[in-house]
Amino acid sequence: MKYGLSQITEDEFDRIHSMVLAVFDEGRQRFSPTLATIGTDIDWFPTVHRAYLAKHQALGVTMEDLGQREEEFHIWITPGYREPLFKFYMTLAHELVHGYAGLKYGHNAHWRRWFYRVMWHLHESGMIPTPESELKAVMWGQGLSYNRVSGEFELVTEAFEKARKDHHKVIENYWKRIS
Repeated sequence: MKYGLSQITEDEFDRIHSMVLAVFDEGRQRFSPTLATIGTDIDWFPTVHRAYLAKHQALGVTMEDLGQREEEFHIWITPGYREPLFKFYMTLAHELVHGYAGLKYGHNAHWRRWFYRVMWHLHESGMIPTPESELKAVMWGQGLSYNRVSGEFELVTEAFEKARKDHHKVIENYWKRIS
């Protein structure tokens, strides 16, 4: 994997990445995606995506290299993040979940469940800073901003309950991954 984030060390990223993978170890994935590149330099990413990255004000983008291995993905994070505050970590988790849940899901309920679970485990494990508001409220607000549908609070609650039940197993998965 090509690493190029200045906001956190590669070791810290590896710990967060391992936790995200440990959460996905508890799912029934039909494919095994691989993170090929993560960084802030637009020139590192597939040519077909560079104009979009330069033009749009995205905080992060997960992409495939069209015509290449479908199971390989790349993550660009805006260089606008100067410090690793909660929003940076949330963006990082958001993009990792896109890569591991599957880009085809966009921000649908399948993706959001994974995102909420990953955020719960990262928060519970102390791997990310505490948000200014309660994590459940932050996730609920994020879900509403993506979809503006009713039932989002229930989806967040469901995902957090699943995460709570799986936490001991996720931690076991994490330790297996880093040892």
